[in-house]
Amino acid sequence: MLLNEELRYLVSAQLIANLRETFTPNYFLNANKKFTAEYQLGFMDGICSLINYLENSIDGKGE
Repeated sequence: MLLNEELRYLVSAQLIANLRETFTPNYFLNANKKFTAEYQLGFMDGICSLINYLENSIDGKGE
């Protein structure tokens, strides 16, 4: 597992911006319809949590 210091070198503000632009609410609404709403909500929550974690790591707020 990467330490926060190592993660800061791998993650950039531009990467965070690109992820936020890619994984918009419309992205999840247009995702494959074969999954249940619960599954899509869990996926969306996981992606958002990951983006927030990465953002906090470059801001020095990581756990």
